[in-house]
Amino acid sequence: GSIARPFVDRLPVSGEQAQELAKALLEDAAKTLQPTLQLLQDGMLKQVVAAMATPFAAIRGIPAFYRMLNKPVPTKASPYVESSIRPLTAFREVLVNSTIS
Repeated sequence: GSIARPFVDRLPVSGEQAQELAKALLEDAAKTLQPTLQLLQDGMLKQVVAAMATPFAAIRGIPAFYRMLNKPVPTKASPYVESSIRPLTAFREVLVNSTIS
């Protein structure tokens, strides 16, 4: 692919042998980096969950709040919902924009 091209062009061998060597080197690098990538993904997920946990902690009290005040049940989403999912939306945007195509 396009990632292997710089490697293939600089190898002292050429043709199919160069492609096989570049592929083997990149596969080895990918295997080596996989545990680190998994740690990074786990860390990012924990950060997003922590950022979203606080706003959603109050959700349990919402039905009781409406019952206590005799307020009608909401018919549309509260602005609270948008602010609550903002960390997830921001994470998704960063993820989509940083994906190598």
